[in-house]
This record gives sequence, structure tokens and C-alpha cells, in this order.
Amino acid sequence: MTDTTPAGTETPPAGGTAPSEWRVAGKLGPEKTDALVISCSDRRYRRPMEHFLFKELGLENYDLLAVPGGVYMLSFATVLPKQLKLGMQMVKFIVKNHLVPRIVLIAHKDCGRYREGFASWMRRPDFDIVDKQKHDLQETVEALRDAFKDVRVDAYYAEEDIGDSVTFRPVGEA
Repeated sequence: MTDTTPAGTETPPAGGTAPSEWRVAGKLGPEKTDALVISCSDRRYRRPMEHFLFKELGLENYDLLAVPGGVYMLSFATVLPKQLKLGMQMVKFIVKNHLVPRIVLIAHKDCGRYREGFASWMRRPDFDIVDKQKHDLQETVEALRDAFKDVRVDAYYAEEDIGDSVTFRPVGEA
């Protein structure tokens, strides 16, 4: 457990007024990043995703851009051009300033942002939200590969299994 105590005290205060600052034990990570990970901000998938990135992909030091829907912000250029512009500005800044060698995109089943964004489409018999997410992942992979020629870009789709596990599967070319 990380030691977090208000500066100048031995133990955290029990009740009362909150301190004006906290001192947290630990050092900053290295300057070099292994990757930029773009994912949904859904807390349910955070720990399994961290395990997958570290244990399975070997990414120990990565930058994280977590927003509702993940790649949703980098999709729909014709419908939501301002959203795409803002999303790409964030990605370009991180890739350029952190010398990112790899981008990893992760989407997950039962994403609230996609459900909300495509609520009216969900009634269509020919519409499958999982297929839409995977399609958006693949299109975003292609767009990022075009934008960043020297950066490896991979995409994964996560879904909870029966029991206590989550499966991450590559989408498109991995």
C-alpha cells in the first residue's frame, strides 16, 4: 500500500479539516515511455487492462489516454469533426513530446459511451454494436498508422468471461 500522509504529520488525520497538501511515498517513473494506450475510462476494465498491458504485452511504462469510449473520440470525422480534431491534437502532442514508439487501442464490450452514442441504431436488426466498435478500432488503427509512420499501432477488444477473467483479442492486423 502506498504511504500517503499530510506533509509534516506522522499519521493521516482522522476526521476534521483536510490538510492543504499530501506527501506520497514513491518515485516518478522513467522518462521513456513504452507506448501510448488509448482506452475507455470505464473503471471496471482498469485492473484487467493494466495486467494485460504489463504481463501480456510487456508494457511497463506507458502513457494513458482514457476517455469515455476510447477510440470513439477518434472516430466519426464527418459527423463529429471537432471531437476528432481535439482527439488527434492530444494524440499528436503525446506521440511527439514523449517519443512514443507504439500506440495500443483498447475497446471493451458493454461500453456506455457507444451504447449512448448508438442508442437509436441498437433497434436496427442489422446493427451490432460490437462489430461497430471493432470497425472503429480498425479504422482508427489505419488512421494512426497513416499519421505516424514510424509508430507501431495495435488494437484489442476486451470482454468479460464467465467467472473472474477478461479476454483481450487482437482486432485486425496486430
